[in-house]
Amino acid sequence: MTPLRIGVLLPVSRMFPRVDQDFLGGLRAGLGEAAAACELTLEPGGPAADPRIVTDKLQRLLLQHRPHVVVGIVGSAMLRHVHALFSDARVPFVVNNLGAEPLLDGGAPNEYVFHNSFNLWQSMYALGSWAARTLGRRAALASGFHDSGYGIVPAFWSGFCDAGGGEIVATEVTNRDSSEEDPSVALQRLADAKPDLIVGLYAGRSALSFMQSYDALGLAPTLPLISSAFLMHRQWLGAMGDTAIGVRTAFSWDRDARRDEDRAFHAACAAAELPDPDVFALLGYETGKALADAAARCGDKPSGDAVREALPLAVITSPRGEFSFDASTGEVPTKDYLLEVQRGEDGAARLATVGTLDLPERYAAEYAAYRAQEVRTGWTNAYMIT
Repeated sequence: MTPLRIGVLLPVSRMFPRVDQDFLGGLRAGLGEAAAACELTLEPGGPAADPRIVTDKLQRLLLQHRPHVVVGIVGSAMLRHVHALFSDARVPFVVNNLGAEPLLDGGAPNEYVFHNSFNLWQSMYALGSWAARTLGRRAALASGFHDSGYGIVPAFWSGFCDAGGGEIVATEVTNRDSSEEDPSVALQRLADAKPDLIVGLYAGRSALSFMQSYDALGLAPTLPLISSAFLMHRQWLGAMGDTAIGVRTAFSWDRDARRDEDRAFHAACAAAELPDPDVFALLGYETGKALADAAARCGDKPSGDAVREALPLAVITSPRGEFSFDASTGEVPTKDYLLEVQRGEDGAARLATVGTLDLPERYAAEYAAYRAQEVRTGWTNAYMIT
């Protein structure tokens, strides 16, 4: 039996130093759980921000190693620079990232491109619509410089204003020079605008700086705070302590549900020698399981076209629930959950699921319009890959 040849583009990140190991370990875990016959060719991709470098590395994978499929963590905005490589080679490309942008392919959907993500764009839209209906119609928005260059800002704006009928009364972009920069002055300006709520779009060390300022200014009792899910990622939540209690966000992974699938995920990652797997490992695990399913459908002679035809038919289970690629868009549909930082039984802060979030009817049209526009947000590297 001919093994499935998989080319893997691996990034590096200062924010998540183990991102390459986590994604690769998850990919191997998903393939190993299904006992799939495969060969992996690894290509270090750097921070995946320079289109010339990424194009060169992907061409090397395609021309030198002749894979049946290529996977990797790549920014959605990078796709318009490289997607034609895959239709020309007749090899599918499974893009993995956190979903802070829709796939930006120059307005020409490519049947050889698939997208597995946490769909943060959708989550922030759903959170914005919910916040306008629940917390108040006047919001002030603060964002770290890194986070401001992604679609999560316009996604929240559209959900809050267009779908929810709210108004953004003030904005600030902070931490331009350093992630440790104190944003207190900017945050006070937002409070002075008399909003009903504060929106904090931060991640990493700048999230710690933001939360320290929010706490020091004493805003929590009068101004509720909502955020993107990575403000309170577990890598930094412990350092925030009580300052994060009560903050709410939206995410497409309900960690309190599907315990059997979660145990299977951790067991497969342990077998792949990957300790303590998290978001990037889950993306790799889901992609590995989908590729294993597709390989089984291809039979003894896999090819790029055979894998492309098989991927939309693949249906697997993961800790996020049933997983499949939409046949028309190539993207994995997700459901959004409302999460809140609460105090656990051990006294430590933890994220708990407190509800589900529905999408307004107008979401699909606004998502399509954003994806098709010519003006793009600033960064080509994948969100959180810096």
